Amino acid sequence: MKNDKIFWSIILFLIVLLPNIIFYILKQYFAYERPLIIYDYFFIIILIGLRAPSIITWFIYLILISFELILITSKVYFFKLDIFIRNLTYIKYYNFSYHQIAVSFCLIFSITFIFFILKKIKNMNVINLKIIKISALFLVLTFFFDVLNGSSDIVNVSFFRKFSRNNIASLNSRTVYLSLSNLYAKANKPIINQKGQSITYDYFSNDSTNNQMLIMIESFGQIQDSIKRGRYQQSISSIFKQNNWNTLWGESYFNGSTTNGELRELLNCNGDYRFFNSINNQNKINSIFDIKKNQGYQIKAIHSFKGGMFERNLWWKNIGIDSAFFLEDFIKNNLYLNYENSFTSLFDEEAFDAIQNKIKIGDKQFTYFLTVNSHLPFLGNPKIPIISKLFNIDSEINISEEAKNQNKRISNLLEHIAKNLNGHKIDKILIIGDHAPPFIDKSDKAFYSNKLVPYLLVYKKETPIYPTRL
Repeated sequence: MKNDKIFWSIILFLIVLLPNIIFYILKQYFAYERPLIIYDYFFIIILIGLRAPSIITWFIYLILISFELILITSKVYFFKLDIFIRNLTYIKYYNFSYHQIAVSFCLIFSITFIFFILKKIKNMNVINLKIIKISALFLVLTFFFDVLNGSSDIVNVSFFRKFSRNNIASLNSRTVYLSLSNLYAKANKPIINQKGQSITYDYFSNDSTNNQMLIMIESFGQIQDSIKRGRYQQSISSIFKQNNWNTLWGESYFNGSTTNGELRELLNCNGDYRFFNSINNQNKINSIFDIKKNQGYQIKAIHSFKGGMFERNLWWKNIGIDSAFFLEDFIKNNLYLNYENSFTSLFDEEAFDAIQNKIKIGDKQFTYFLTVNSHLPFLGNPKIPIISKLFNIDSEINISEEAKNQNKRISNLLEHIAKNLNGHKIDKILIIGDHAPPFIDKSDKAFYSNKLVPYLLVYKKETPIYPTRL
């Protein structure tokens, strides 16, 4: 009987340490942030010691696992935790792949199996004062080293990192609680203006000549290696030049998800897009669309996905867009749909053609186009773009197939734009990324800058470009 209790005590410690061990092992292969130890799991020992019902103990364990997954996913996709939790309502637009469904079933099976183990441990009554003391000592020592390292997020310390640049331990429940306390904060809290101007404001705010277009490309990252980046940019530029367009490349800082990128470029500000859901706030920030309207432009916009996603069918109008078009507006036109990621949408090429067709020669129009096909996780296998002759991503770049295909997807779109751009309708285009592609593979992540996104200005030779920063 004593040996049985020792055995099940060891099993209990393994269950408590299991998430820490698994996530730490995965961290060696994937790029995400996570402390070495999460304190919360040791709470399971206390619950069993207090003879709490097995279902409650298991349910809390399930919640702790959920906290882990939510925290890691939100960081990968550049979301603040409270915003990510709120955006979980948009999961209705997400199409899960067979791989994701299989992984979910494995996780559910494992969690269910752990329930029966926790029930067995409770019935064995294995918890005693010695085990609680050992657990308490382990936690105290971990906390001590975390504080000494200068990485504790519980106690503010100003030491330099002594042992590890990463946080040694953390309390996920505290992190989630602090984020949830902001979850229902009013969306009309003040928006913060950016220091300096966005790239869009640089090139368009003082230019009232001819027709212009802004294209924001989903997960269009800045290649880290300067030589590879130069070759890639040269290959893209060559296609535009073959079609009698000039090009100019540059870079911009990014911070956050796609909606953050839109606030950066469209409104030159930081904050929560929900601020602009209220019509009362529509004139509190002078958007690029307001500026263009004052210059005599009509404003049109298109997004390859559904208008309900991040409520763009609402706040886009409140920041000055006269006519906005989404997937719903084209779904009856027998267009082919794109299934290359989890958001079934128009092909970005079709969306570009559609919005360009709505530009009338002779009218003064400013157009905004937000893409979606290159969103991650990327599942497609697109054709090899022409630029492979100058930039062969298949044979020269050491990244995953997903990353190569995602790069090809963006290249194909840029190639399509270069070949189909109508110089009678558009005189200047600014193409810019919203954020780096949120890969979790370490080599894929390292291939792109974690701070910068590229931009490409495309213009006619006779068209002034009005660059503030040149």
